Amino acid sequence: MGSFLLVNMFKLCKRLLACANFVYSKTIVDVGTDHAKLPIWLLKNKIIDYALACDINKFSVVKSLNNVKKYALEDKIKVVLSDGLQNIDENFSDTIVIAGLGGKTISKILRECPWSNKKSKKFILQPTRCDHDLRIFLAKNGFQIDSELVVNDGIYNYSTILSRYIGEELEFDDLYPFVGKIRPKKESLNYLERQVRYIEKCSKGFKFDKEKTEKTEKLLSKMKELISKYKESK
Repeated sequence: MGSFLLVNMFKLCKRLLACANFVYSKTIVDVGTDHAKLPIWLLKNKIIDYALACDINKFSVVKSLNNVKKYALEDKIKVVLSDGLQNIDENFSDTIVIAGLGGKTISKILRECPWSNKKSKKFILQPTRCDHDLRIFLAKNGFQIDSELVVNDGIYNYSTILSRYIGEELEFDDLYPFVGKIRPKKESLNYLERQVRYIEKCSKGFKFDKEKTEKTEKLLSKMKELISKYKESK
């Protein structure tokens, strides 16, 4: 009964629940864990057996340690101070979650990790911004996107990416950085509309560059056409 009550006292937000939906292994590494809520929830719901929670921020490490103790999981969750994956043993888990960070920061973490190119590893990535930069990095550095899940959490839209290294640079069109592999759902429409607003905002910075302006107008036209198709398929 006690365990059941603990699980129900602990509600995971939609953003982190999207990450949880991509966890298929019995261990995870949670990068940028902040408060260790994701590994705690996964353990209390018996989805995983062990977790390594890491953060670059000392205060986040303290918060995580306190939460781990609160839920009596000291023997199941190891909390580590680490800049990305720098202090993480590659043999701990093949499932790596990197959520709540910008797309450029996530790209930097993957670039600087000496074992991110191991084909056994699965990366659950959830950028808070610069999603397009992350997708471009993945494609150019041999990472394939297997699936994406978009959720609305409060006023924000988040895309959660399941990716793995395949060792081949991938070709992509101009839609890919902003669309990836998202599916036509209500949450996806909100996400795509946000992407359109972002592109429109960026386009103001080079309105005197004819070539860039024409390229952006074509991209916006494709994005809006895609949105229309999504709406028709509902």
